[in-house]
Amino acid sequence: MAVWVGVDVGGKRKGFDVAVIDDHRVLVLKGHLDYKQVVEVIMERQPSLVAIDSPRSCAPEGQAVRGCERQLAKLICGIRWTPDEPRVRASAYYAWVLEGAALFAALASHGVHVIEVFPTESPGFGGGSTERMSSHVTQVPIPARTAGARGADGRGDPPELSDRVGRDRCGSGPARGRVSGNGP
Repeated sequence: MAVWVGVDVGGKRKGFDVAVIDDHRVLVLKGHLDYKQVVEVIMERQPSLVAIDSPRSCAPEGQAVRGCERQLAKLICGIRWTPDEPRVRASAYYAWVLEGAALFAALASHGVHVIEVFPTESPGFGGGSTERMSSHVTQVPIPARTAGARGADGRGDPPELSDRVGRDRCGSGPARGRVSGNGP
């Protein structure tokens, strides 16, 4: 059975939130992990895809934004810019970006299929529009309990998860959104 992993990245204090899902349910939901623990979960589960809610890279030297972020802002929604590496390293605000970069590097060394995602504005999650998305982005349906759909609590968490996790952990669920030119 195929499984997918979604990861929400935080700084050293918050850590990483991880959701492992299949077509029907949440299999693993863990929080406050360091990147080495995330790698352990991923290597144990051997997912088809890992989706990380963090920039995969910094902007080119001397620039304040990545081209993909400009495109996302133009086509879908506003997004926080990721500046070049010297600016990222100079600001405590961007500690989470450095943690995400460490995870991307660790997973690359294991040959894991990883993509960068921005699930808050994915179609069916936070209000993003499929009509405004490029033909190269395909959103595969996600079970409602992992999609971050509006829950009874009004916070955006699915009812069955809202007592256990916050929006960030639910945000790790869209691991099933994938970049492809061929559809699901």
